[in-house]
Amino acid sequence: MHTDNRTDNQLLRALRAVGERAMAVLVGRYTALRRISLSPSVVGRIVQATPALHRYEHSIR
Repeated sequence: MHTDNRTDNQLLRALRAVGERAMAVLVGRYTALRRISLSPSVVGRIVQATPALHRYEHSIR
């Protein structure tokens, strides 16, 4: 594989790993996300709201 392709793949893997870890934390913390069966746009809005809820719960500014 060409060096550029290998580098691109490494970067994509690293970014995906961060996203998967973040989703695991959200699903672990907010169990309602495990059973959700809504449209992707609605789920996106819910997932965007969860960090705000997390900051509110833990008084993080």
